[in-house]
Amino acid sequence: KTCDRPTTVIASSLTAAITIRAAIARPELFKSLILTTPAGLSDFGEDYRNNFFVQIVKTPILDRFFYNVGITNPSGIRRFLEIRQFANPSRIYEEIVEAYLESAKQPNGEYAALSFVRGDLCFDLSLYMPD
Repeated sequence: KTCDRPTTVIASSLTAAITIRAAIARPELFKSLILTTPAGLSDFGEDYRNNFFVQIVKTPILDRFFYNVGITNPSGIRRFLEIRQFANPSRIYEEIVEAYLESAKQPNGEYAALSFVRGDLCFDLSLYMPD
């Protein structure tokens, strides 16, 4: 609704995987895709949701505890960025950590993060690659 012609989309990780599915379904909306490490998190038959940590985070009350302790603080965000987003941790600037932290502390901000960690949006991207 915000673009009047096909657009270039830049995305990473699960967002990149969802972008691939959107481009398959509606190719007329996309000019090009710039994607890094697209992952459906359950790729090639390995279901991310079977992970022990994911099972813990699916538990009510514990999910909020882990969110508050592990995500809504600078060290938790930095650790996530080091493990999941940046190959070179020296490129994680304080401004990046602050932006993630500000997003995490928005009202209802936990819903997006917890749905990601719980694997609510997981799918096997490898099934879509031929398309």
